[in-house]
Amino acid sequence: MKLNPINKLEIAGIVVQIRRTARRKSATIKISADQVVAIVPQHLADTRIIQLIHDKQSWISEKIQLHTRQQAAQQQAKLKQDTFSYLGRRYRWQIVQAEYSEVKLSQGCFKISLPVLSTEEENLLNAKILLTAWYQQRAKTVLEKTTQDYASLLGVSYQSIKMKAYKRRWGSCSSRGEISFNWVLILAPRRILNYVVVHELCHLVHPNHSPKFWQLVAQTMPDFAECKTWLKINGHQLEV
Repeated sequence: MKLNPINKLEIAGIVVQIRRTARRKSATIKISADQVVAIVPQHLADTRIIQLIHDKQSWISEKIQLHTRQQAAQQQAKLKQDTFSYLGRRYRWQIVQAEYSEVKLSQGCFKISLPVLSTEEENLLNAKILLTAWYQQRAKTVLEKTTQDYASLLGVSYQSIKMKAYKRRWGSCSSRGEISFNWVLILAPRRILNYVVVHELCHLVHPNHSPKFWQLVAQTMPDFAECKTWLKINGHQLEV
């Protein structure tokens, strides 16, 4: 048992913050999710405080364990309630044990299969790794098909398509016709994804943001301004 100069007491591995107040005539102990606090009268002797914590040691340990279990239950509940977006729609998700790792979007729910279930934190990490890989594969498939369709409509051709993890951009188009897209676009509504595709394809005709460029974008997608605004306002929310 050790009382240090900064009003902190440690007993059996439990750290108790000591707060003195002139407003109290008796001592009380409050336990929250991340700390134990003993609120005591201003002039209560250190020996009395030490004895109080010692007498309440078992009770404090039980309360800490209870808070830990409650936190785990709350985190598990949050995990079950969380939703993820796919082409603008929100879907629930759940982790199930199976013989292999897999992600399926079925009946309005992402079902994430893990061969081995471990702690909640590890399950969550592994599930997000799998879900991210699934998103990236779907982004490649959807963006490649969408780019082909709009390229035919615009009468342009491109060299290649790549998926990238940009931080501050949605796509790019090089002078050689190499187009790259931010894979998180797969989380956005379909018309937003379409707008980015059209935007980059129009750069094959006008490699700038001149009035002629925007005129071509508008001819292909009349509501492009709404899509552009949507990305500015909501783009930061596109994450797994």
